[in-house]
Amino acid sequence: MLAGWLEQRYFRIEKLQVSMEVDVRLRVCPKPRDTDCPTLVKIPMGSEVIVYKDIAYYDRDDGQRVKWRKVEYMQWQGWVNGNLLIE
Repeated sequence: MLAGWLEQRYFRIEKLQVSMEVDVRLRVCPKPRDTDCPTLVKIPMGSEVIVYKDIAYYDRDDGQRVKWRKVEYMQWQGWVNGNLLIE
């Protein structure tokens, strides 16, 4: 598959479907298990979040793209069975 070939050789793209009953807050932490992380983005239910290199973004319903820079570690809060961790 071409997409897999591109991801392997040039960059890594992750698409995450936020499909829970409540909104999710994305917290960007300097390092794992850091409890004092600022909340940067509140992501509505059903949003598709794309992580490209060191930037994550999603498109709002009004067409505006919300972007933020991840540090070294991103922690998603709100999943039913704990957190989804992305490094």
